[in-house]
Amino acid sequence: MNNTTKTVPANVNLILRDTILLENVPRNLIDSLKDLGANESIVNDEVFWIIPFGDDNDLAQDLQILNKLGVLFAGEPSGWAPAAIFEDLRERKLLDGSFKEISWTGPGKWFVREK
Repeated sequence: MNNTTKTVPANVNLILRDTILLENVPRNLIDSLKDLGANESIVNDEVFWIIPFGDDNDLAQDLQILNKLGVLFAGEPSGWAPAAIFEDLRERKLLDGSFKEISWTGPGKWFVREK
């Protein structure tokens, strides 16, 4: 499904070790997010909602609720990766040389490649 509107819907942008980061949250979801323990955070004038979780069971439960609320989940790759930014700057001749990129194939499974 493609969408040409400029407003990005509410989405889980990132999942870290013990937090879920959401962006573009509309007002009608805020009470439901607060019920999950979410807190608002402002970074560089952008509003994010952060939901803490304890373990994989808590994470699964929170993600199931978010899914039922209609929240989207960022796919691969999520955002513009630092390696991609480095490559873009290199292509535009703003920097040069090779660099090492780290990628993950699963929890605790990572690899490094030179680019």
